[in-house]
Amino acid sequence: LGDHTLPEGKLRYAGYVRAIEDAGLQADARLQATPSGQTPEMVAVLQSLLTAEARIDAVFASGDVLAMNAVLALNQLGRRVPEDIRVAGFDDIPLAAYFRPSLTTVRQPIAEVGVAIVNALAAQLAGDPAPAAQLPTALIVRESSA
Repeated sequence: LGDHTLPEGKLRYAGYVRAIEDAGLQADARLQATPSGQTPEMVAVLQSLLTAEARIDAVFASGDVLAMNAVLALNQLGRRVPEDIRVAGFDDIPLAAYFRPSLTTVRQPIAEVGVAIVNALAAQLAGDPAPAAQLPTALIVRESSA
């Protein structure tokens, strides 16, 4: 779930596709959706994905808030997380650890992200091209994917 036309969404979607392919599976673009995160729309999108030909046993959202909304929508659809469907997000926002079930997520090094953004801005202000930076992430496994 997420808008992979945005720069960070595009990279996260590429990582998702690479992980699927590394697992020996084929990524199916029909299973990608861009819900707004509003509950009625999320319910409709997930209902559509759950009735697709493919068997869905997990949801990866490009952000933690989107993942949390997916958990709430799945509950409305009578699906239990993680028993029926596992859910993971991205960012490791503080609420992710306290949400129920606690959210599996990909943690970014926020302090280093801030430094990279400041460096890019400083370069642009000096008339230089902004340096690209790809920082390491870590998978934080919690209850939503147990």
